[in-house]
Amino acid sequence: MFSQTEKSFFGLKLLFRNSFDKPPKKKKGMKHAFEVTVALVFSVLVAKAQPSGPPLTSRQLTDSLEVLMERNDIPGIMLTIVKDDSTIFSGGLGVKDKGTNSQVDGSTLFRLGSITKSFVALGVLRLVEEGKFSLEDEVKALVPEIDFENSFEPEHPVRVKHLLSHTAGFDDMHLNEVYNTSDTIVYPLKKVLEQHKKTLKVRWQPGTRYAYSNPGWTVAGYLIEKYAERPYDEFITEAVLNPIGMKTSNFKSVPEGQAYSKGYDGTGREVPFLPIYHRPAGAFNSNANDMARFLSFWINRGMVDSAQVFPSKVLDLMERPVYTLANQAGLPVGYGLGNYTFDTQLPASFHGHDGGIDGFSSSYGYNSQYGIGYAISNNAGKGMGDLVNLIKQFLVQDISVAKPAAQALDVETMRQYEGYYLFKASRNQIFAFIDRIFSTCEVTIDNDTLYLKQFMKDRFPVVPVINSNGEGYLFAGLKDYVPSHAFVPTDTGEPVLATAVVGNYLERVKYSSVVTKRVLLVVSLVLLVSSCFATLVWLIFAIRKSLPWKEFFRRMVPSLVVVGLVMVSTGLLGTINKLSEAGEPNVNGWLIYLGGWIILFSAFLSTRFGIMNFKLGEKKAFSVYYILLAFSCVIVTLFLYDAGWMGLKVWEY
Repeated sequence: MFSQTEKSFFGLKLLFRNSFDKPPKKKKGMKHAFEVTVALVFSVLVAKAQPSGPPLTSRQLTDSLEVLMERNDIPGIMLTIVKDDSTIFSGGLGVKDKGTNSQVDGSTLFRLGSITKSFVALGVLRLVEEGKFSLEDEVKALVPEIDFENSFEPEHPVRVKHLLSHTAGFDDMHLNEVYNTSDTIVYPLKKVLEQHKKTLKVRWQPGTRYAYSNPGWTVAGYLIEKYAERPYDEFITEAVLNPIGMKTSNFKSVPEGQAYSKGYDGTGREVPFLPIYHRPAGAFNSNANDMARFLSFWINRGMVDSAQVFPSKVLDLMERPVYTLANQAGLPVGYGLGNYTFDTQLPASFHGHDGGIDGFSSSYGYNSQYGIGYAISNNAGKGMGDLVNLIKQFLVQDISVAKPAAQALDVETMRQYEGYYLFKASRNQIFAFIDRIFSTCEVTIDNDTLYLKQFMKDRFPVVPVINSNGEGYLFAGLKDYVPSHAFVPTDTGEPVLATAVVGNYLERVKYSSVVTKRVLLVVSLVLLVSSCFATLVWLIFAIRKSLPWKEFFRRMVPSLVVVGLVMVSTGLLGTINKLSEAGEPNVNGWLIYLGGWIILFSAFLSTRFGIMNFKLGEKKAFSVYYILLAFSCVIVTLFLYDAGWMGLKVWEY
């Protein structure tokens, strides 16, 4: 439902030693020679103990996974590994309950979060196969009772295919619509969509860009319920799970029995199994044995026990990312229908999905051509990147393919694509202001080579490759096995850059507009922080009676903006850590709400007092400093107002 690179402790320790330790004193004589010899022998033994490549056997793989689990404080994992079209491991590692120390096995159920979407997509496509509707049908025509705002109609309606590919343009869940804390555990989907319709606002032309949106899947779930004439989970169980042979998997909102693993947070505390509002987006529970059958279903192209459960063309359709401008222009990676195509830097790309929900982190992936696949979930909600990368390296170690042949750069053509690009497909609109300032990519050509540079990162080269599937210009990084970047010409004349590195949709903008905002915000924050130190100095003067208290209170007003920012930040972090409480007024919600008003009120007073300083003939240096502080207050206020944070009531948002 919620979709990590981690640094080694030993790597950090080495870094700090190299940076800050005093140089060792030189040792001389036989004693020093002996110590050097011992150190060299020890280093060789340690090197031999370290794996020089991916695990060669399934036993080596599970041993390596257990090392990573211990390193990342992961109690237990559900694990399925398929290689050479055969399941070579289906079971678990570690414990499902730290209290009883009971072990994870092949039947232990884990919460798989957004992996639910793959099953909902299969359910929708089953109804398409039955002729109930088509992927091209307009959603408003199919479910007119579901109210959503689309200013791009009638020319660009939201279609069924957009719901299943995150290309409708909807916002993602607001903070108060994640966990269902009402008395009704199974909240009707229609009521969920009515109560939280603020997220169902189309922000850009449907079918042009990808932005992850859970509410769109609730609309898809309701679509199933209306046209299957039964609850979405009952239909999917009957039409998808049972034919595949996934007998234990379910969509239950509350665990029943002892078959479920408990989930834990980053501190090791148990996380309650809370139901969610958008159930079609993340309510699925499964185990290693059932996921082994699911992987086999994909690898064998819909065939299960000699029966064709789904036509292979349906699976092809789900896997094919063709629903954004970049994909239509030829980019082969991205999101299909409830199914990702990812891993540009491996010799075999994987299809699949990942998922996250409090206490659990999950992923499954497969490649039918090579008969490989995996499914994994851990009950700590973290550390998944290391685990999955190790599994993939194990699965692809025997695969050897050529990287795409680099073509000569058409410098004259690509000069028109140079410039500064800004990410414009934010998942959460409430955080879009951060993307508008920092999610950028600069495109330059130097010595007949095209370079990309993200904000505050080193530039890297990309090479042109042949595009046989569209009209865009495709590029690959030096380590890529498939194209990972595309430049797409548009009707507006301004090109779009799609890249698997910095986001899937970036529009070219004026460099000055982005940098000006960035500089204004950073300088304003620095000045406001300086006002806190100045306030401490003025407080000392006031205590010593060298500054009137009335003047002190007037001078300290800009520092209240920092207080407001701290309140908003604290409230936001608290809300994210306790999303189950976001639907009701609480301390965290009030901190965000009151913090916003304190910032606005302080900006008004600072501006007023700044003008007064000049009229009263205050010292020029102080007057200039204060007016800069007032200006900074206004800048921060405008940023927050534009982002929708001013006076935000999280429980009503």
